[in-house]
Order: sequence, then C-alpha cells, then structure tokens
Amino acid sequence: MSVTEECLKALRGLGLTGYEVKAYLSLVLRGGLTPSEVSRESQIPYSKVYDVLRNLEKKGWIQSEHARPVKYYPKPPGEAVETAQLKLRHELEFSAKTILRELQPLYEREERREKPEVWIVRGEFNILARIQEVCGRAVFKLQVAAPVLSETLTRMFESTFEEGFRKGLEISIMAVKNADLSLLKRLERYGEVRVREQMFGGGVISDVKEVILVLGEDDPAGTVGIWSTHTGLARFAKNYFDYLWREAQPVRGP
Repeated sequence: MSVTEECLKALRGLGLTGYEVKAYLSLVLRGGLTPSEVSRESQIPYSKVYDVLRNLEKKGWIQSEHARPVKYYPKPPGEAVETAQLKLRHELEFSAKTILRELQPLYEREERREKPEVWIVRGEFNILARIQEVCGRAVFKLQVAAPVLSETLTRMFESTFEEGFRKGLEISIMAVKNADLSLLKRLERYGEVRVREQMFGGGVISDVKEVILVLGEDDPAGTVGIWSTHTGLARFAKNYFDYLWREAQPVRGP
C-alpha cells in the first residue's frame, strides 16, 4: 500500500524527520519489527536505526517490547497524532510566552518614539503599486489627479475602482484635456471625471487621511512619489485638489 506525498508532508509537519517517517510507516504496514528489520524495510542505515527508533518512542509514535531482540510496535495513528498535537501546542505556548515577554516591552518602548509620517517612494512601478494600495484603502472618498493617463494606469484604476464603486465610494478623477478620450470615458463608469488644461504633478487622496503625491520627470525611472498618512498634509492636498476641481470641466465627446 502506497502513502501519498500529502500524508508524508503531514507527518513531517508534526515534527518527524525523514527517517522517522520511514520507520513509522514500516511499522504501521508490517507490525512489530526488530531494529534490523526496520532498517531493511525502510532502507535506513543500520548505524542510525537505533537512534531513529529511540526518538520515535520518545515522541510518542511507537512503543517497544523488552525482549531479545527488542521489538518495536506502532502506536495507533490517532493516539500518536494526539500526542504530537499536545507537544506542539505546549511548544507553541512556550515560544509565544518567551517572545511576548522579551519583545513586547521593546516594541512598546519603540512605539513611544515619534514615527515618520512622510515617506519617499522612488521608481515608476513602486509608485504605481503604492497608488493602488492607497486607492484600495479608501472607504468614503477618493480624489485622483492624473496628469498622464496611459492604458496601463487606466487598467489599474479600473481594477481598483471596481470594488470601491460597488461599495458606494465617491470617486473624483481629474485629468488633462489632451488625455485619450476613450480612456476618460472608461473611467466615467466609476465616478465623475473632469479635465483641465494642465496639472503640475498628480496623486491620490484617500478619505482625507492618506495621500500620495507624484512628481513627474521626463525619465519615468526618475519619478518620485511622496506618500503620507499625515492628516494635515492630506487635508492640504485635498484643498488644492478642490481648487483645481472647481476650475476643471466635464469630459465632452461621444
């Protein structure tokens, strides 16, 4: 009878080594065996089989019969697994207590220090990933300024806006007049879109508590983003967005 790889992995997950798994399976399939028989059946080197069997017995998977030669018998899998679970729970509880006892005071001491509220994000793809995260965390209101609107950026906005739109998120999108009209129309499905002649930089404001501002350069690799959870900066960005929004115009066209 063969044993699946899933079962072998599960046995190793309960703390058995490769040799211990082989030895236990040999005993389950064949019943009581002497160390030499276990070595032969499981192809464990004879020089190692005694240590393997002693460890298995210590871990609660097998038991021995004191005879000459000594014989080993498997414990029922249900009983062995229960013993292993109890041992693992005890080890996890001990590890958790040790970690909390030593690291929690260090963490709490670190928490008292002032944390930075402004981060610099460099590189086009890193900035796009951060924009997607900020958009995804919005609950009530999302304001987006996109001075450059590409197919890639539009697809990212669509995938991010979809869930927020279903939840009733208020989305305002501002772009420049020379942006691709078809891309603007696609974004109109999710919120109000307006355009203006030009914008100096772009960004996203989420719930007036998180903002990422993007400072563009001719070389995309040199693009820099400023990401912040500082409510004062987020409110300043919102006020500036609102100022530009009032002068922006609805998208026209078919």
